[in-house]
Amino acid sequence: MIGAPSQSSAPAVRSSAPLLEVSGLSTELRLEQHAPLAGLRDVTFTLHPGRTLALVGETGSGKSMTAYSLLRLLPAPARPVSGRILLRSRKLGDLDIAALPENADVLYRIRGGVISFISQEPLTALSPVHTVGNQISEMVRLHTRASRADARQSSLEMLARVGLPNPQRAYSQYPHQLSGGMRQRAVIAMALVCRPELVIADEPTTALDVTTQAQVLALLKELQLEIGCSVMLITHDMGVVAQMADEVAVMYYGRIVEHGDVRQVLKSPLHPYTRGLLQSLPAMNTGGRLVAIPGSAPTLLCPPPGCPFSPRCSRAEPGRCDADGSPVLREYAPGHWAACHRIGEEEGE
Repeated sequence: MIGAPSQSSAPAVRSSAPLLEVSGLSTELRLEQHAPLAGLRDVTFTLHPGRTLALVGETGSGKSMTAYSLLRLLPAPARPVSGRILLRSRKLGDLDIAALPENADVLYRIRGGVISFISQEPLTALSPVHTVGNQISEMVRLHTRASRADARQSSLEMLARVGLPNPQRAYSQYPHQLSGGMRQRAVIAMALVCRPELVIADEPTTALDVTTQAQVLALLKELQLEIGCSVMLITHDMGVVAQMADEVAVMYYGRIVEHGDVRQVLKSPLHPYTRGLLQSLPAMNTGGRLVAIPGSAPTLLCPPPGCPFSPRCSRAEPGRCDADGSPVLREYAPGHWAACHRIGEEEGE
């Protein structure tokens, strides 16, 4: 049986100072003729230098909203309402991103210079009317004092580093002239050319074939080690999580429901939702139908009382799990956090 939980509501911090410390981050969506809808709910996590944190969950669980919140780029009608986003940057010092004005100059220095973003669709990340090389060079000049010639040289070196076979040619090409895999490599080059401290990769291999996916992930890992940056990897693929991440945070309905070391979470998941995600993975040595999580996540318009996963949970206890009040994220083992009323109870109780 799992030991008694700690009463704290935030994941433990390592002895070294984290690069990013997010606490109590909540957002809401303001729609016309409707009361504000809760988006993210009390999202709390830390990310240490050189580490990779994977955010996992179904579509609509809040993964991308969390990423955009870190960059203060939430699209309307979403907006932050509470929380702290503490960035401990070597380049800019300590900053609470959540407390900065929307038009603060330092935000432009953070985006691309300290925190960079790799989109799941490179065609939307790159301008169709500018060459790939000009876009990467502009990123260099925006965040450094490099001359045009130096920016061009840095861009060519990065295009070569990400594996484009002819960097000179790619520099002069437009995004539509590159294959999907080459475009994604160009996006990675633009994201890493200024040696950021944190890279947010939002489903970076979704639009790629399996072989190219493996190549891009291996490249991203190599460059992370080379630059020494942290990575926040947004994905729904548990195989990618096992391959790339040091830690994993499982999100459901705008909340983190489980968080811990990736090996511990994948080997001994605590939350029923995490178990469901793992059980739904196809396996080579099993036949028959895949195990699926029944139902679908509730809509923001109709939030359920109690635990938001209770309508889909086989272990939900009527009158308890579906009562008012969501379970709190607690530490059930060293560094392993989960939010569930029934953790530690025997199956069938």
